[in-house]
Amino acid sequence: MVKSWEEKKRTPAIKLLNKAQVTAAKSGSTPKKGKGGRQPERGGVKLTGLLGALVKHRNPNKGHQARFRVYCRKTLGFEILFPNTSNNRYQSHGYATTEIVHHRQLYIDFHQQIVESPISPCSTGDRGASLTGGYNEL
Repeated sequence: MVKSWEEKKRTPAIKLLNKAQVTAAKSGSTPKKGKGGRQPERGGVKLTGLLGALVKHRNPNKGHQARFRVYCRKTLGFEILFPNTSNNRYQSHGYATTEIVHHRQLYIDFHQQIVESPISPCSTGDRGASLTGGYNEL
């Protein structure tokens, strides 16, 4: 896909870098490749996958599913069932994109609540910088 952007002289989707890659980029060195020697992922699929891992992780002991459900009930009055982006099911990332666009501020506020929580501080790890960059591009 990156090659097609270059061939058509289009601006590619932004790279959503993790913390290590951001540090490398700031120091002037080339960001390290991700798992399997791949370049950092870009754009919407990366954003939907990261947010899916945060609010609808396939492992119930990871992610923040329960906290997100409570947050939605408190904020909206109902729960949001985020699409399962942990597989390649047809249209799962499209549904997730629609959900993010529709409730963008809710996800930004929830992410900030996790990061700034004084009671049970939770880290979003490498996802934090990538999620923030992705929200800003919407």
